[in-house]
Amino acid sequence: MRHFLKYAFFTAIAGTTLYCNTSSITKPISTKFQHGVVNPICEFSKRLTTRLESSEWLNKQNPDITKYFNFAKYSWDENYKTTSFVPYVEKLIVEPETKIVVIPDIHGNARFYYRVMKDLVERKIIRRTDNGYQIAQENLYFIFLGDYVNALFGGAEILLNAIQLSNNSPGKVFLLRGNHENIGYWNPMFASYCHGELVRWEVMERFSAPSYADANKFFYTYDLLSLTMYLGCKNTNGSTDFLQISHSNFEVGYNAKDFLDSTSQFHFLERFDRPGMLAQLPLSEELQRKKDGIEPWGFVEKLKGIHLLCEDLQPEDFVGTNYQFGGFVGCGDFLDSDPGWDEGLGDGISISKKTAKHPHRAVPVWGEKATKRFLDLNSSSKNILRGIIRGHQHGNHEKIYRTHGFMPQWNGTVTTLASASTFPRDNGDYTYFIITTKNSYREWTIEHNWVTVRQAPVNVFSRATHKLWET
Repeated sequence: MRHFLKYAFFTAIAGTTLYCNTSSITKPISTKFQHGVVNPICEFSKRLTTRLESSEWLNKQNPDITKYFNFAKYSWDENYKTTSFVPYVEKLIVEPETKIVVIPDIHGNARFYYRVMKDLVERKIIRRTDNGYQIAQENLYFIFLGDYVNALFGGAEILLNAIQLSNNSPGKVFLLRGNHENIGYWNPMFASYCHGELVRWEVMERFSAPSYADANKFFYTYDLLSLTMYLGCKNTNGSTDFLQISHSNFEVGYNAKDFLDSTSQFHFLERFDRPGMLAQLPLSEELQRKKDGIEPWGFVEKLKGIHLLCEDLQPEDFVGTNYQFGGFVGCGDFLDSDPGWDEGLGDGISISKKTAKHPHRAVPVWGEKATKRFLDLNSSSKNILRGIIRGHQHGNHEKIYRTHGFMPQWNGTVTTLASASTFPRDNGDYTYFIITTKNSYREWTIEHNWVTVRQAPVNVFSRATHKLWET
């Protein structure tokens, strides 16, 4: 009953899409809220509007601003029912010897975030300014893998800090969306999954939001984040090697081949052709039966929207959803699926089962054969998708932590990067990674940096460099 009353109360007062003119706020706005929340998000959203109006979208198919973000007015206004997030992906082509700092899931752990930032400052990779951090080196980029928020009190501060890093280093910092960046998480139905009340409380107490409604508007910052990044670098034979960098995994209904073959920087995903792609991929016997309608979907699977894995999603399926009900209503597998670990589910695409650690998982699991086939389908002779870098850190937790948060699979085809941000333990680690591109993908490297959580305040980071593509 308590959760139902919370749900009814917050539903009644919930704010709307985040805009930048504070004239519609009835209560006095504090300097802390203006400078700490409104200003950085407004600058970030204005750059997004430039994206929406640019000519860098595949086939010149720009998202309709009025249908999706509608940031044209830049006002703190009531437009929730007419706006939704834009499901889009982006591409970055870099030169050999470019470095890309990759930050895995943070989950509201400010100690983890600032310990990593401190090390990056000491290495002169970033610098402190009067207005947050700034990249200090040429030929260097940042990519955050998402899940800025979740179980610990600090998610709003971390996301705002990352946004300010992006504002201070235009075109150099990319913030991806994670499954916990879910606008529906102010809904107590998801309280145990995201702890959205912690984020709202943080915006109210730490940043002095004028009201609950204005604090709730912070959640719409999530809509500014892209779903995945395709990182490319030309090799010596004239083709371009690409690495997909995502929070979770592949979207089964999205084939990036045309996007990678184009010169466009962005792609608006107006359709997920899941049946068409599934027909070309190996599936488990159970998933094949459910896809063919021979076996019904289970209750939890339908509740989570897993049945949408086998459906063709159109633009209207995204409008108004704001990614509220797990990985399939809005964004698909980009945000909530896993590579196969040790579940014995086979080489195809399967549906994971409930476990003691993850009683509500029920997500797609990609085996090795399905993964490599998908990479082939997304590649051409000139633009080759080699593998995926991901966070999400579901699956065999203990094995991930034994390797200090660095988990390559299948000769480097899939690499999971993890931190101990929500699982502090004696053998856990704070981690970050630096990818270095080369003339040949077989020479690309990833620098693994880690420090044990318990010893993080006093110990220095350990470092090891690996080839991304281990033959």
